[in-house]
Amino acid sequence: MGGRVSYEKVTLPSDCVVIVTGASAGIGYETAKNLAMMGAKVIMACRNEEKTSKAIGEMRQDLAKLRQGNTTGLQLPGELQLHYMHLDLASLKSTKRFIEEFKATGWPLHLLVCNAGLALNTMELTEDNHETVFQVNYLGHYLMVEQFLPIMQRSGDDCRILLVSSMGHYSCTFVKGDLEGKNKTKDTSFKLYANSKCYQVMHMYSLYSRLQRRSTQNIGVFSLHPGYVDTEIFKNISKVYQMIHNVSRKLGLAINREKGAFTTLYCAVNPDLKGKSGYYDNCKLKTPSDISRNKEYQEILDNYTRECLKDYLQKDGDVAGPVDSYYADRS
Repeated sequence: MGGRVSYEKVTLPSDCVVIVTGASAGIGYETAKNLAMMGAKVIMACRNEEKTSKAIGEMRQDLAKLRQGNTTGLQLPGELQLHYMHLDLASLKSTKRFIEEFKATGWPLHLLVCNAGLALNTMELTEDNHETVFQVNYLGHYLMVEQFLPIMQRSGDDCRILLVSSMGHYSCTFVKGDLEGKNKTKDTSFKLYANSKCYQVMHMYSLYSRLQRRSTQNIGVFSLHPGYVDTEIFKNISKVYQMIHNVSRKLGLAINREKGAFTTLYCAVNPDLKGKSGYYDNCKLKTPSDISRNKEYQEILDNYTRECLKDYLQKDGDVAGPVDSYYADRS
């Protein structure tokens, strides 16, 4: 698709540790592969081990091909540091097990890429009684961020959290009494998705504001629109949206997954973004929706989210501490 900008590749130290959710396909695949090729140790947090193992094999083949005619300007690693860890974001128990498994490694964490996403045709509930799109796209990632913040605080002077959103967030309808959309009876396919993606942008704002109030300067927080990308996310949406997607593909409006990862990678490695925050589209800082920037809505969402996760959040008074201490120091 014409007019898209790229990002400048960098060489990452071998002890740079990255987590990418949903890394076995689509944008997540390209994100994980490219960060590993830059030298980082990448944890591929996915549901399907067989699919992820296949993806890792393909990435290693891509490295061998790239090494034959390397024009990247990078010093390619001898071997890609890729590690599979099981994560099912539709289960808070699974999400917590993944968090504990990572903590048990003793590794630092420099980059957390919350990439996994889901779109469904109907409203469905998870085992935790939350709307599935809300939990997979937003709630599970929120829990990961909170649990990993203390590790990231002590992992170096340039750590980053990326929340992969969508321009679909502009279509969010913020309903204070029904944030999960459980009361929607029709046209749920896009609305639930749009809301969850808006919540990710709102999470960026509230989290970065909290970090700044706590004088945590080493963690940057970003949200982004990767572009209209031809990925597997469209396989479960309504027939109407599938038809629109198929027409868009034929017209060449959908970009491939490699280009779709450009903005994620730009926010992940651009040295000029150290310690910063913002919403990016096509590797450029953009202004997100009015709803996402509404501070009252941000606070309502954050209170509701912490209530949903009250049995899983840390109670240590750190950056990831309880909700009371969080709002006690709000200016």
